[in-house]
Amino acid sequence: MPIAEGEDWGEPAPVPAGAVAVASDAAARDELEASRRRSEPLPELVLTGGDLHRTLGGSRSEARLRAEGATRVRCDLGVALCDGVVGLFIAHLVIGGHFLSGRTTAVCNASFVGRANLAPRAHPGDGLFDVIEADLPLRQRMLAWGRLPSGSHIPHPGITSRRTSHRQFGFSGRGRPVRLDGAAIGLVRSLSVRVEPAAVSVYV
Repeated sequence: MPIAEGEDWGEPAPVPAGAVAVASDAAARDELEASRRRSEPLPELVLTGGDLHRTLGGSRSEARLRAEGATRVRCDLGVALCDGVVGLFIAHLVIGGHFLSGRTTAVCNASFVGRANLAPRAHPGDGLFDVIEADLPLRQRMLAWGRLPSGSHIPHPGITSRRTSHRQFGFSGRGRPVRLDGAAIGLVRSLSVRVEPAAVSVYV
């Protein structure tokens, strides 16, 4: 079951011997996609870096987590259908270029996207994405850019924030660039995303 708003994000637990350590969101995605391709259960992950790790407040090394115990969090998994090809993401999906460099959309499971606390209300285990969309003139982009690390760019009339378990997008022409957990997958014309609630156990 997804974590309800106001509940703790996780519980103390020992790290299982078979849990896989990953130092980035992209590495976590690689492990999850490999298991899904083999029709195997999704692996449990020890997070030592990345935007989801930062969102959950992780700070200890893998060795300390395995020796001292960790916090286990049941996190949602994002499933993206990009021009008919399925991809997974655990932290975020970004449509467009660098955020605030033009019209950009971020589908967030984690609150952080790089340096930016882009979706400050995002909860990785609530069964919902935070979808942040921005299309600002240059001066407003610069003002919002300075507020991104603190998450104070929201509310803003040129930035919308919505919560949803699924979303569809369509783009004309050659399509829009899409990144899953920071990894570029190319130009996409048709895109749908959905949540698999509480699908992955992570340890921080």
